[in-house]
Amino acid sequence: MKKDKREICEIGKEVIYESTIGFEYLLERDEFAPLRENPYLMKRPKDNISPFILLDFKEFYYYSKDVLKNILTSLDLEDPMIEKMEELLLDSYVSLFKIEKKDGYYLFYDCLLDEYIEVELDDDIEYSSSSKGLIRVFGEGDRKMILQVLQMISNKDFLTYQNNVDNLFNHMRQDFGPLELNKDFLKSDLLNLLTVYEVTFENSGEEPEDFDDYAFSEFAELLSTFDPEDLELAQNLDLYKKILPGAKDEAIMGFIVRLFSKIYFKVLARKNKRFDDYKLDYKEIFKSLSEAGEFLSKDELVMSLDYLITFYSKLAGLGRDVGKI
Repeated sequence: MKKDKREICEIGKEVIYESTIGFEYLLERDEFAPLRENPYLMKRPKDNISPFILLDFKEFYYYSKDVLKNILTSLDLEDPMIEKMEELLLDSYVSLFKIEKKDGYYLFYDCLLDEYIEVELDDDIEYSSSSKGLIRVFGEGDRKMILQVLQMISNKDFLTYQNNVDNLFNHMRQDFGPLELNKDFLKSDLLNLLTVYEVTFENSGEEPEDFDDYAFSEFAELLSTFDPEDLELAQNLDLYKKILPGAKDEAIMGFIVRLFSKIYFKVLARKNKRFDDYKLDYKEIFKSLSEAGEFLSKDELVMSLDYLITFYSKLAGLGRDVGKI
């Protein structure tokens, strides 16, 4: 991403964070009584709701435009940049996207607007185990940027959620007539998209598959398959930063744990194998994972191999009988 676009993206994300400050007091206003009374929306993080009020809710624009300008001014921006950021942020929107990694960018398919857009690479989704999600995009020119990731959605959960969103739109057509699906509609309907998500997985009787909410018992099982000294080595991020250049520590750790969880739960556990067995058939393991579509891109596959080669070379240095990968 070019320096000027990176600066815009960083400012935008800072605005999203700043919008949450004092959010609880803002919700007490009479205009937001229906929002407060929606138990499903109240389950969402406040940074899902506050940007809607600040950037999408036209009925509140007379107030939010001053708040937005105050936030941008507090970031010590010059007036031309403030005006540019106001325009870009107010043009942002959330939609349901399918994500495909290309050479140096993402190709997003908008499942609601039925269109493709190019999007700059971003750490917020680069190492996610999911390739679909509710994401806020913004920016000028042909290639947009990610302003905010509201919800990544697994393949298992995606079709159920998309079907329920389609049902919502069909009910709206029956009640109000034809809908014009465009960015303005999505901005005004964001709270419905979030409500449907919460209702969908409450009614399904199960939690959506999201690594951030990984079941503690399964996580504990994964950790128990390592020798404690090996596990400490696996989490020494300084050894692996060259594999994921520029990534934040939490993104690197997320990548590592997702990789080991794929290997263990998709392959090893079914064969009663553990990571402390050492001599594992990684050629067969990666063949199985690739055929199952567990790697979103060639880059992820290469980084996974690079990580394991580094990790096992360090294990060999400790005297472990690891064989060859």
